[in-house]
Amino acid sequence: MGLNLSRTNNAKYYTNINLKYAEFTYFLENVVVKNNTLITTGLINYDFLHDLMRHYFTKKIDNIYKKDFSKICIYFIYKPSFADLEPLL
Repeated sequence: MGLNLSRTNNAKYYTNINLKYAEFTYFLENVVVKNNTLITTGLINYDFLHDLMRHYFTKKIDNIYKKDFSKICIYFIYKPSFADLEPLL
């Protein structure tokens, strides 16, 4: 699994990430699940984000989603505001 970044070593050029649903969920289930995790999208909008919201995460409220595992969870916040993040801190 790898991220296809359009340029390297400069975050302002990271515009073409090309994440795939299966690769990302594999990453979540095999790497991230060792700790509680918070994922935010910022202002980006990709089709695979909508797939994650529909098929992988459970909607909690508005734009906040959650995936529960045995002892940890992953929060996914789509286009978050400060008000969305504050209760999770």
